[in-house]
Amino acid sequence: MDRNGDSQKLYLLEKRREKLSRISKLISFLIILLLLGLYVLLNTRAEPVSFDTNWLIVALFIIFPVLNGLLYRLFCGLSSSKNEGAQRANFDKFSGFDTAQDRGALGQGAAQTEQIFSVDAKEGQVLKAEAGEDSGSKDSDSRTSSTYGRFESKVAEGEGGGKESGVAGSKFNFLADLQSLEDERAALQKAVKKAGLIAAVVGTSVGALVARFWDEVAASVFFGISVYGVVSALLTASKRRNFRSNFKNRVVASIAKSFGLSYDENGGLGTDEFFEIYDCYINEQSSEDMMSGEVQGVRVSFSDFYAAEKVRTKNGTRTDVKFQGVLFVADFHKRLNCEVRVCHKNSRNLRRYGQRANMDDVKFEEFFDVYTTDQVGARYALTPLLMQRLTEVYLRLGSQINAVLREDKIYVAIETWRDNFEPRIDCSLKQDATIALYVDEIGALVGIVSELNLNRKIWSE
Repeated sequence: MDRNGDSQKLYLLEKRREKLSRISKLISFLIILLLLGLYVLLNTRAEPVSFDTNWLIVALFIIFPVLNGLLYRLFCGLSSSKNEGAQRANFDKFSGFDTAQDRGALGQGAAQTEQIFSVDAKEGQVLKAEAGEDSGSKDSDSRTSSTYGRFESKVAEGEGGGKESGVAGSKFNFLADLQSLEDERAALQKAVKKAGLIAAVVGTSVGALVARFWDEVAASVFFGISVYGVVSALLTASKRRNFRSNFKNRVVASIAKSFGLSYDENGGLGTDEFFEIYDCYINEQSSEDMMSGEVQGVRVSFSDFYAAEKVRTKNGTRTDVKFQGVLFVADFHKRLNCEVRVCHKNSRNLRRYGQRANMDDVKFEEFFDVYTTDQVGARYALTPLLMQRLTEVYLRLGSQINAVLREDKIYVAIETWRDNFEPRIDCSLKQDATIALYVDEIGALVGIVSELNLNRKIWSE
């Protein structure tokens, strides 16, 4: 059974759900704006429509979540009715991998994912990739126990150097912690729903009061939504913060350790690594979720990174975000004789040093431009498999990628435009797809190092 394919299918399924969720929220918001515009238009006529503004505000607060939920279910139903293998086939088509070559081409990252999510044949368990399966069923619990039991053993081996000593010296039982976190997530999800109802009542009341004394629909809606957001955030801030920290220090740290990496929630790369790739002015930056260690003898580090410029305007301060995503650096013990820059065609604020180099990979050239100080050296550095890997990672993550190979280091920036490695309270931690997302993201970065380290002919002593 191709468990790498199962993991990829789970990953793509979850990414599709995230996209459908964003689309449904956007369409719901646009419909609300359309209703507001229609209301304003009707009231600008010679004979305005008589309608209580208070009831309008209440209706809008009720319509948005209901409409969002209905649209999301509709989109999910339409999406699932299509051929299940279509998206995987499309991924293979664009990334250039066929089924027979998947394991070899994906490298260490996918191999690690396969090890973590595989199940011993003697246990008679099979990893299933079924969307929407009830995690509370006996089959699901059995599969979850078997799957994460192997993962727990692997983490323990990494700590103690052997299975027995590793289990004895393990800091925690991964499966037990996962169940504890799942209970915490479920409690947080209930708290968020309860806080949402309370915030909706408070927000609606404030909006109704503003409408009554101010007689402005736009102002009442603005104040109502603002109060809703503030109250909802305040009621759940502490629980969200605790769950986020517990999830990262248990789940993300364990996944990182299975790849031979250490994890620091508050650590991160800095502006030195950022300016190796980008050329822009920033006056605000932050980093977190630092992972570092050795992969095949190569020292690697990567973390979340945020960079922005705050600009003063007439109306206050405007924030121009320059980068949000993952910064990655690998320290090789051999030196490259030239500088090679791989620039995504749609990325901004990049350093472009050297001359443009045309590569032989058509798919790679469709997404990336290459600049180098040595045309011959660039072709040695960017092997066909490495270009294929960068294209595959870009398509898999759906994020623009930029890379710099210089001296004894490679710098990679992945523009996700979101906070990575964060827990989602709407996804059960006992579903294989939830953990597979984090494994796949980390494995994709580790896989880049695997290919570079094997391609020794590009380095000189």
